Amino acid sequence: MDETQHEVNTPREVVREFVVASASLDADRMAACTSGDEIDREHMRAFLDMRNANVAFKEKVLATYGADGWATFNDNEHGFLRATARRDVDAELERSEDYRIRVTGDSAVCMAPGEEDGIHLVRQQGRWSVALRETMGLSSQKAESEGQLYAALAKLVNSKMNRIGADGVTPETLDKEMGAAIRPLIEVAER
Repeated sequence: MDETQHEVNTPREVVREFVVASASLDADRMAACTSGDEIDREHMRAFLDMRNANVAFKEKVLATYGADGWATFNDNEHGFLRATARRDVDAELERSEDYRIRVTGDSAVCMAPGEEDGIHLVRQQGRWSVALRETMGLSSQKAESEGQLYAALAKLVNSKMNRIGADGVTPETLDKEMGAAIRPLIEVAER
């Protein structure tokens, strides 16, 4: 590895990439700056797929039914839909400049001021990446269970997209349909 490559693969640069990927909900960019096993990667992709589905759902509901229509989905049953915005990348990058990074050999922890949990990084074969498992703080079993739930929620939200604005379909109709479909998914995930 030449000196130029090393400079662009510092823990700070990897954290910046992770911040951009997280804020923009970019799964490909996230995959490029992270490391983990297949379960970790499936969890991460399912989470971002769910978030992207939520964003598209919210945008379509707002365009079709307005803010009052969207308000129908702001209850505890649809809590997962509240995470529906891509964050401002520039603001997140600026905020990340205050993160403290502590490097110990081939591992590092990046902490935001006032946060208890950090972003864990690992250097493998000379390249730094965000260690998904450590950053998520989940067991393999929990990551797999959550990943399946996120994938199911993304599928549900995407399946309801074509119902928005259909004849006779109101926000209340969609609310009832989604509520009936969400309950069994949550019950399975809680087992």
